[in-house]
Amino acid sequence: MGGQTLLPCWQYLPTHCRRCHPRGSFPASPCVPQYSAQRTANETVWSRRRPRSKLQAVCQAGKACETALPPLLPAEDTEAHQFSSFANWIIPAHLMVGRYPFVDPNRYRRRIAGEQVLRQILGAGITRFVCLQEELPPQDQMGLRGANGFLPYQATATLLAAASDGHAPSQEVTGLRNPHLNQFLPPRRSKQAGSSAMEQPTRRRLQFTHVPIVDLGLPSLDQVQSVVEDMGRWMKQGDIVYMHCWGGRGRAGTMAACILVHHYGLGGQEALKRVQLAYDTRGEGRNSPETSAQHNFVLEYAGRI
Repeated sequence: MGGQTLLPCWQYLPTHCRRCHPRGSFPASPCVPQYSAQRTANETVWSRRRPRSKLQAVCQAGKACETALPPLLPAEDTEAHQFSSFANWIIPAHLMVGRYPFVDPNRYRRRIAGEQVLRQILGAGITRFVCLQEELPPQDQMGLRGANGFLPYQATATLLAAASDGHAPSQEVTGLRNPHLNQFLPPRRSKQAGSSAMEQPTRRRLQFTHVPIVDLGLPSLDQVQSVVEDMGRWMKQGDIVYMHCWGGRGRAGTMAACILVHHYGLGGQEALKRVQLAYDTRGEGRNSPETSAQHNFVLEYAGRI
């Protein structure tokens, strides 16, 4: 297609081999990840040279390394980090941060607007949602009426993903049934029909994680450690994560900066700059992270590593 270019990812910013060169002792010539970034007008797609489920890195000496994290693109590359007015990429095609992705008490009060937000997010290939809101229970514990003006999105996201990826298996549809959702679901089938061996859809399975942090507050060190370790594992196994709080700039921005510090060896100021530049692509003209205490937390966290 015209206008597309294929560039080696090390022309952006390389991912170093953590096994051969621990943090703080990187070689002058970094390891080269075994995949390329295909840039188009609207998106960044990581295409592997070999059809494997995980991204592999290879040392310059030719030795196979541990599974590599995706590389960071230049912080000033606004096109790569831009997504919408409610969310932005931190690590393009791997980690997105944004607002609550469904009906909320502020911006998206109507269900149809919330569904449009979810469709757009799922269209980016998201496979895991991470909620950082202490004011809400986990998604699987929210009633149909929601809480504090927020409606639960787990069931709707699962159905929308199934609709875009292929029909959901009957067991999953049955598990989602309730008086409200029945009007949108296909008729019940007999057990014999539902257990057909032909029913083997290849679809993504959405995952939902809850890490409660008080609004405008700070995470605990245990919470940060848990999230950054989980995030590394999720990225390496190919998950695409949508991490959110209410507005997607305070708690989400704080945690995103800590992820950059932990996994990419960035200093606190550099990580904060990246988070702010990525957030600026939404065009809201606000700070991310939101408070001075959150900024200081990132700097202190970077000093501990």
